[in-house]
Amino acid sequence: MNFFGQKEEQPKGPDPLFAATTEMEMYTDLFNKMASTCFSKCASQKHKEPDLALGEMSCTDRCVAKYLEAQEKVGMVLQRANEVQAKQAQALADMQNALGGR
Repeated sequence: MNFFGQKEEQPKGPDPLFAATTEMEMYTDLFNKMASTCFSKCASQKHKEPDLALGEMSCTDRCVAKYLEAQEKVGMVLQRANEVQAKQAQALADMQNALGGR
């Protein structure tokens, strides 16, 4: 029951808050790994200057671009896998309904 005494309907499908939280955690993890890896790979530990040198900046740009490209490719593969899994689940449900209807 909600505040007005009406029955609340549960949303069908995945919980949008859970999906948003999971996505935010994934991007936070991606950013932390990317920053750590690209900094240790590209930034010189010997200099005392507050800014990156030109070579360090271009290395960092390439490193970040590779990370994001890989993330995009993984996302596309996972999306296709989820679509296949959803089709299989629907086919199984259809089959069960057909057999259960006898």
